[in-house]
Amino acid sequence: MKPTFILIDDPVPEPERTAAPEARERMTTWWSEVGSELVQDVNRRNLR
Repeated sequence: MKPTFILIDDPVPEPERTAAPEARERMTTWWSEVGSELVQDVNRRNLR
């Protein structure tokens, strides 16, 4: 099975459209977690 890459400006086929919002939500959550970790790391370094 080939990996599927969903491009934002692509016309999305029907089966993927139903899966897209929760995948996008997971990605957003993941990014905000990673982002806040990076921010905290930078802040800790600046405080030293």
